[in-house]
Amino acid sequence: MNPHLFENGWHPTAILGAMGAAAAAAKLFKLPGEKVCMALGIAGSLASGLRQNFGTMTKPLHAGRAAQNGVMAAQLARRGYTADPGIVEAKLGYANAFSGPGKYDLNKITANLGSPFDIVSPGVGLKRYPSCARTHPGIDAMLDLVEQNDLRPGDVESVACAGTYTTPTMLIHSRPRTALEGKFSMEFCLALALTERKVSLPDFRDQKVQDPKIQELIRKVTFSIRPDLNTIEHSGNPSTTVKVTLKDGREFTKTVDEARGTPNNPLTAEEVRGKYRQCVKGIQPQKEMEKTIELVGDLENLKKISTLADLLRGAQSR
Repeated sequence: MNPHLFENGWHPTAILGAMGAAAAAAKLFKLPGEKVCMALGIAGSLASGLRQNFGTMTKPLHAGRAAQNGVMAAQLARRGYTADPGIVEAKLGYANAFSGPGKYDLNKITANLGSPFDIVSPGVGLKRYPSCARTHPGIDAMLDLVEQNDLRPGDVESVACAGTYTTPTMLIHSRPRTALEGKFSMEFCLALALTERKVSLPDFRDQKVQDPKIQELIRKVTFSIRPDLNTIEHSGNPSTTVKVTLKDGREFTKTVDEARGTPNNPLTAEEVRGKYRQCVKGIQPQKEMEKTIELVGDLENLKKISTLADLLRGAQSR
């Protein structure tokens, strides 16, 4: 269904996620086939999420509601609630409504199912930075250029970034004023990487985005479509090129095809642990933080999942 669903303004995480969550919940409930169809039918009507909300609090709500809607759909189906069993392929159904007539291929659903499962190959990606994944190759490129050439913000004349044609339709805030907009701004993320020589969760604050020095750098960043990434066949390719031109005329260029944290360029175990610590700092006490990391690291031998769940729930209850 992608990229047509995406181009129509829908957020795939919200639309596809609801169906994935419904299928997973139905599996866990051990529902028979006809009730799995009911769960998918219910989830198909609950699925929603518009990309125009990128850069607001509502964007991450899409993911939470997708999970919630999927579980609720399976619970309703379990109790006898009904829906159209052909919701995916029907003329007025899911695929037609979200992608458009003839702009999807349902055969792909089962063509390679389990051969292998995606969780095995290519595997799971973990985001290194707290921003839209489409910014990550550009951030990696900028950080490499800064480290390798000791670049300083005051020496920079311009920054030219180039990538796939879908990138600017995801990163819709070229002149951000808030931290949430900054998560969907290649300009801010590159300015931040150049200035701070890192991109971390504490940097995504309204004050940082509005800093006059950051705003000055943002205005120096431009984005263009790379000629080799301007067709629908390349819509999912995140490859990004960053060129920094200094005031003395020197130029430095870096292309990153696979961002750090993607299955083909994974984070180290310590980087993953470090990211968790950063995410829960100030929320989960240090002792519980380290206990959580210990349990997750030995998850295969955990006798009761409630041992881990209680640690996480405890952080919310205080």
